[in-house]
Amino acid sequence: MDTNLITNRRAEVEAEIARCLSRVDEMRKELVDLAIAERVLTGLTGAARPEVGQRDGEKPEATAKKPANLPSVPEMIRNVMQGSYLLGGYEPKEVRERIAQQFWPGIKGDNVASILWRMERRGELLKEGGRYMLPPNDEAPDAVPEGSTSEASLFNPSAQGREAGPGGGTS
Repeated sequence: MDTNLITNRRAEVEAEIARCLSRVDEMRKELVDLAIAERVLTGLTGAARPEVGQRDGEKPEATAKKPANLPSVPEMIRNVMQGSYLLGGYEPKEVRERIAQQFWPGIKGDNVASILWRMERRGELLKEGGRYMLPPNDEAPDAVPEGSTSEASLFNPSAQGREAGPGGGTS
């Protein structure tokens, strides 16, 4: 089998990730510039600054109690943080904004920050600086940790101790 195809594709994917990360850095710098411009403008006009992600005149109501029809906050966090490792992670306020957009507009930032901290302490999230991210998942979905038993051997005793060889045959 010619591995050049895989090697070339891997190089293309790595180059695309690098390009995307570079673009993310550019966008983060633009966000800083926009925040400065907004601060100067509101300082000059005396207008109140809206919350991040909020349109003028819109004020979401923070509710202490989560609506019953929503998933748990950790589930919401895992959902909105898909791909966060490749993007360099999210700050707690960014996670709150994403949850507010996708699930619960009234979620409080303090709730999100404390749950992010607990999830990081339990090893469910990584933290770099002030940015949280899901850990990269390098294992194949059906990978079996060394020393454990695969599903095949649990349901088919004759498969125990056999491994697939070149071409898919078992030994």
